[in-house]
Amino acid sequence: PSGKTPAIIIGDKALAEKNNIDINDVYLSDIRMNFCCGCLECDETGNCIIDDEMTNIVSKVRDADALILATPARWGLLSGELKTFLDRLNPMAVRDELKGKKVLIFAIGQSEQNEIESINNAANSLVTFCENACMEILETILICECYSSDDISKKQEYINQCQEATKRLINSLN
Repeated sequence: PSGKTPAIIIGDKALAEKNNIDINDVYLSDIRMNFCCGCLECDETGNCIIDDEMTNIVSKVRDADALILATPARWGLLSGELKTFLDRLNPMAVRDELKGKKVLIFAIGQSEQNEIESINNAANSLVTFCENACMEILETILICECYSSDDISKKQEYINQCQEATKRLINSLN
C-alpha cells in the first residue's frame, strides 16, 4: 500500500483513553530520520551519534510500556522507514532497554490469503528484531489484499482483529 500505514490507527483509542493509557502515534514517513552509519558507538555509549528527530522518538520508546509496529509488506520485506527505525533502536537494544516491552505486530500487504508468504516474511523481520531485543510479542496480525492506503478501512474482519489485539494489549498493561 502507498502512503502512511493505516494499521497503527485502527486500535481502539477510546478504550485506551478510558483505561488512562497515552497513545503516541508516530508515522516514520513524517520524521527526519537518517540511516544508521554502523559505527557501533552506541554499543559503547548507549547513545546514537546521529542528531535528528529519532532522538525524540527514542525518548518516547523508552517511556513506552508497549509498541504497535505496523508495516506495509514490500517484496517480502518491511518498509525501509521501519528498517531504519529498528536499526536506530540499536542503542536501546544492546542495553536491554527494550527487554520486556510488549509488542503487537501488524503487517499489511497486497497478497491474497493463499499467497500470504510475502506478508509473513515482512512480519518475521519484526518478530526477529523483537525476539533479539527480548520484547514480549503479544500477537502478529497479517493483513491481506490491501492495494491502496485506505483498503483496510473496508476490511472489517481485519479491523476487528486489530481492535481485539489492542484490547488484549491494554488488558495486559493493567
